[in-house]
Amino acid sequence: MSLSEEQIAAFNGAFEERFGNIALNPEIIVDTRKFEVKTGDVTISVNPDQSFLVESREINGKKYIMIPADSGAELNGFSVTV
Repeated sequence: MSLSEEQIAAFNGAFEERFGNIALNPEIIVDTRKFEVKTGDVTISVNPDQSFLVESREINGKKYIMIPADSGAELNGFSVTV
C-alpha cells in the first residue's frame, strides 16, 4: 500500500495539530516482544529475534507466507517430517 503526497501531508498536518511537534516513536505502538503473522484463518507466532526467517512469496498466482523447516518441525508437540 502506498500513500500519495497529499495523504501524507494531510496526516502530518492532523497529527501535528492534535499532538504538537513531537516525534512518533514506533515502539509505543508496536509490541516488540512478540512477532505474529495473522491471516483470516491462521496465526503464526515467531520469536522476534528470528522474524527474518519469515518470507512472503507468490507461487502460481497465490500468495504464501513461508518459514524454513530445515531444522525440523513439530505439530502439537509431535515431531513431523516436512
